[in-house]
Amino acid sequence: MTNYPPLKDRTSYLLMRFALQCRDMEAKIRHYGTDVPIHEAEIHMLKAIKQTGLTHVSGLAKKLGVTKGAVSQIIMKLHKKGLVTKGTDADNQSKLNVSLTPKGEAAYARHEELHQQFDDMTEEELARYPDEFRNAVRTFLKDMLTKMDTWSE
Repeated sequence: MTNYPPLKDRTSYLLMRFALQCRDMEAKIRHYGTDVPIHEAEIHMLKAIKQTGLTHVSGLAKKLGVTKGAVSQIIMKLHKKGLVTKGTDADNQSKLNVSLTPKGEAAYARHEELHQQFDDMTEEELARYPDEFRNAVRTFLKDMLTKMDTWSE
């Protein structure tokens, strides 16, 4: 049996704490520079609309790997909050078109700023170490993610 350090000093424990802290940070309800609270699923729907250019429920559902009903529910909430506009497609009245409002654009931009800040913080911290170490960290994390993808109970 391996002689591990105390739990609080184990690499696996520190990785788990880091992952959970990232998850909590991502799941936190924020306003993203607007006057309305925006949930994780909502900000990611805004991001999907903005980055993919998709405006139809069915296209968004396919891209995100969720049901059309789930997309419709989130879009309804975003519309009520003034973050997207809804309208029917001129060529197909059964299709719903959505687009970001200026408030939705502002929320998207703030969300991207937060991701940039996290990227900057990560790179700033890694810059304290030699390239060899940074490359080893990246390789380790990629390898662990690969193992986690196939790991089961």
